[in-house]
Formats: sequence, structure tokens, C-alpha cells
Amino acid sequence: MHIDPVITFFRWLHVFTACMVIGAVIFMRLILPAGLRDVDAETADGVFLRCRRALKFVVHAGILFFLISGIYNAISNWHWYKQWPAAAHSAFGVHVLCALIAWVILLVFFAGSKPFGSYKTWTMVSLIVLALVVAAGATLKSAREAVMKNSTSTLPVAR
Repeated sequence: MHIDPVITFFRWLHVFTACMVIGAVIFMRLILPAGLRDVDAETADGVFLRCRRALKFVVHAGILFFLISGIYNAISNWHWYKQWPAAAHSAFGVHVLCALIAWVILLVFFAGSKPFGSYKTWTMVSLIVLALVVAAGATLKSAREAVMKNSTSTLPVAR
């Protein structure tokens, strides 16, 4: 069994980027507001806006890395997905659709110099959608693993 290091690199890039983006959203929605609770309003707003600007770059770079690594991973594993289309294609579709929804929410959240009024609600919605993205990705990985385990094909292993 041969494991391609390029496939492994792009898989880890995808997972690492997911950790960074989800962590950034958790920080902005849950941790930062708690830390700024006892700070005067003017200082809290300044710190929030500086953190928001810094995390904007994390999200934008994350979207780029997701696109690069996700496209590579999909192309590399498509032959496995075709062997069990009912499970793999539905999980792949949910994974991509939820990721697109989360990206739109995050891009809207980071648009402009100041957040819109209901950013707390939409940031929480993005966390829920990102959790669905992870769940669909894990389901997709499990479906691929099941196909690879039960396959008699001579296709190269791509994990």
C-alpha cells in the first residue's frame, strides 16, 4: 500500500485550515466578548475591531487554502467516491454546500470596517454551519474508508 505524500499534505492543509478558521470564529464569538466584558465601551470597541481585522485575514487566507486543498482532495479521491455514490456524493454535496454557506456568512461578517448589528447571531449561525461542514466531512471520510477497505480495486490508496 502506497500513501502519496502530496495527498497527505493537502489533507492536512485542509484539516489544519478548518481548525484555524473554526478557532477564529469561536474566539470572535465566545472568547473575546467574555474577555472584554469589564472593559469600558470605547476600549472594548477598539480591541474588538483590531481583533476582527486580524481575524479577517485568517478567514480570507483560510478560504483560499480550503479551495486549493479541497479541490485537490476531491480530484484525488473522486475514484473512491464513485464506488459508493449514494453515501459519498450526498456527504460531499452537504460538505461543499455548508462550506459555501459558512463562507458567505463569514465574508459578510468581515465586510466593511465595522460589523453589522446582528453579527453575534450570524457568527453563531456560522459556527453551527461549520459544525455541519465538519460532520459532513467526517461522514465523507468514513464512506471513503469503507469503500477503500472493501475494495478489490488496484487503484492507489489516497487518504
